[in-house]
Amino acid sequence: MVILILVTNSLVDTFLSNRTTDADELIPQEGKDEMYDEIVSESHALERSLEADLKKFEKTLGYVNRQHLVAVSF
Repeated sequence: MVILILVTNSLVDTFLSNRTTDADELIPQEGKDEMYDEIVSESHALERSLEADLKKFEKTLGYVNRQHLVAVSF
């Protein structure tokens, strides 16, 4: 029984308590899950790259107003 409590506490410490989103969603704390951190980092780098490409294309096309676009963040 003691082992189960220790394992459970370890798992609880691994994830953020986020009451503002879906209660079924588990979000690892930064530094607790290296693979998750790597994926999030790659995702943010990809978003920045796509945003830079979009700005280049808009400049090429002379498009300035992007209010209709919805920003997505993770």
